[in-house]
Amino acid sequence: MKKLFYSCLFLISSFPLLSQVNIEEQKVEYEGNLRPACSVVLEPESKEVKKRFKDYMNQKHDVRIKGIGFLTNKDVLNAEEVQLKTISPKTIDFYAQVVEKDGKTQMSLFADYGYDIFVSPQEDASAFENMRLLLIDFLNDYLPGYYSQQVEAARDVLNNLKEERSEMKEDIAENSEEIDEKLSEIKDLRKENQDLSNALNEQIKLLDEKEAELQQTKTALQRVSDQLQSMSKEK
Repeated sequence: MKKLFYSCLFLISSFPLLSQVNIEEQKVEYEGNLRPACSVVLEPESKEVKKRFKDYMNQKHDVRIKGIGFLTNKDVLNAEEVQLKTISPKTIDFYAQVVEKDGKTQMSLFADYGYDIFVSPQEDASAFENMRLLLIDFLNDYLPGYYSQQVEAARDVLNNLKEERSEMKEDIAENSEEIDEKLSEIKDLRKENQDLSNALNEQIKLLDEKEAELQQTKTALQRVSDQLQSMSKEK
């Protein structure tokens, strides 16, 4: 029951407010260069985020992301030389770094036009903002469903906890009844033992009395026998 209770606390405490998801501009090192990136820290595991992002890019932007799949789980996903007009009308190399950080998942999007021409707020503010908006759209597409599943899981844990608590109350009540029955039986057995002990004492007393009577009878018999023998000798 304690394990279930702590699992429930963990699930409930793992629900940050969606408003706490902050997208920041950061520098991400990749292939020896620092890339301007849109970064966010998330609760879901990194592998799950990668899978969901791959599906999102394929379904919503018709872009095939490489780096996650059968026997593949890279820190950086990529789609090179793609037309991703939601970011830029130009052909770009698009990347998503998804890594574990302090028990959470850090996701960073960055892109370039080749030849180390990076998409940045300074060089192409419009494309960089579009990349940030794409990240927001992905989060809106993914996180509500993720947290809904977490809520359902927590609800299941709470229901199981309530059910276990109810069962334990029933067990306690049954055990209390059994204890009362046993105590009553013990009380009856103690009374029976006391009655038997009293009866035994009476029997011992009666036996002592009978033994005393027997001894008196033996003594009287011996006396009569001695008298008869004495009378016989006189004749």
